[in-house]
Amino acid sequence: MNKTKLAKLACIVLAYFSFSAFRHIPQGATEEILNQALAGQTLIFNRRYAEARQHFLRLAQQYPESPLGSFGLMALYNAQMFENFDFSLDKQFEQEQRRNKAVVDKVEASQSSSAWDNFLCGASSGLRGFYYVRKDEYLKALGESNQAKKCLERARELDPAFVDVDLGFGLFNYWRSVFTSQIKILPFFKDRRKEGIAQIENAIAKGSVVNDLATAALAFVYHQQNNGIKGLPLAQNLLNKYPDNVIMRNLKGNFLSLLGKLSEAVAVLDEVLRMAPEVNVPRYFKGLAYFRARDYAAAQKNFEEFMAHQPSPAWRAYTYYMLGQIALKNGNRKQAWDYFKAGENAYGGYNANLKMILQMRRESSKK
Repeated sequence: MNKTKLAKLACIVLAYFSFSAFRHIPQGATEEILNQALAGQTLIFNRRYAEARQHFLRLAQQYPESPLGSFGLMALYNAQMFENFDFSLDKQFEQEQRRNKAVVDKVEASQSSSAWDNFLCGASSGLRGFYYVRKDEYLKALGESNQAKKCLERARELDPAFVDVDLGFGLFNYWRSVFTSQIKILPFFKDRRKEGIAQIENAIAKGSVVNDLATAALAFVYHQQNNGIKGLPLAQNLLNKYPDNVIMRNLKGNFLSLLGKLSEAVAVLDEVLRMAPEVNVPRYFKGLAYFRARDYAAAQKNFEEFMAHQPSPAWRAYTYYMLGQIALKNGNRKQAWDYFKAGENAYGGYNANLKMILQMRRESSKK
């Protein structure tokens, strides 16, 4: 084969792989934009946070009318906070979400906005809604979830082949079902968790750009369900691609302990503490692992170490609850009562402590 034919063949092959890099390029996007979006996502998953910030700042300047850059920065700050389930970058997230909100509202109001920008509108509003839920601002969260749904429906209408929107619909259906069953001030929403999971799975299998995000989202669904059998393979799949990802390592450790694999769980969580000593959550998950293994002394030690690192009020409430359970296992009802009271005082939004207080009162009144 001469050099001219070889060069032509090389061009054809490169063009083929370039064209087939994505299952579908949504209306309003280009392959370059999708590659830029995925490049930023990869930086976040790999914990290259400073590079990710610069990357999305450039995208915000390059596409000022698109939510892409500001959404990427919101996702970046959210990922960093989720490593420790805290609000350490609350100020940065709040500033960026305000800039994002201004762009998203313009996208929603425009009759000419594309399927891609409506998808980003839905993703932005959905992420903002989760942020408000974490801050117990449920009515704000409800408003954002409604805007997310509206934008996603519009994206699907403009481009029915854009399967990635199923991630947004799946998150909406699953988590709204969860939250409305737990939070009485929210309006009734029928249980659509199974439908939500199926939609997220469809985004994993058939999506163009959200596959890894959808995998992470489904891992959190099974984390919420305490389902180690289904959750562990998802966390492991992501760790095979992004071995430095602290969030998935935390979930993997918890999934392993749910499956009764104590030594493996502790090893994973200890590795997180070595690679990211600023992250405190592994100590809590180690406490859970030892509690599930009925090693209550080791569980208490790890929970106390977790508390010594000043977790958020909600996580203090979770930990006081677990310490109260250990005290009950050890036959110390007075200490258990004190722990449950401390948990209720730390954060009343977690009602497990109050339930234990009321249960102990009822038991005492019967004696």
